[in-house]
Amino acid sequence: MPLIDAQVWLPRKDKGFLALAMHIGENADNAQATVRKVVFSFPVVIDVDNRFADLYARTGETVPAFPLAYLLDRKGLVRKIYTTEEPAIDALQKDVDALLAEPP
Repeated sequence: MPLIDAQVWLPRKDKGFLALAMHIGENADNAQATVRKVVFSFPVVIDVDNRFADLYARTGETVPAFPLAYLLDRKGLVRKIYTTEEPAIDALQKDVDALLAEPP
């Protein structure tokens, strides 16, 4: 997450890009402890009732596999799913820049 923060989120946050980290599960204390240990500046959503996980789960998936990253457009539509621990930064930058170049 620190690379996403420094190389993707911070340079693009004033251009309309929003990065979010999400903790899914009942133990919010674990998420808060992780946020204190890992340095990044984008917001963290704590999803204790799985509302967001259910909303963005892949079709047919009953238990989301983690880690995952989703790239959503301005309308909230999932445009890309990354299934590696941390997406390749150069590919993520290119994908985000392409979405930011689309008309609102």
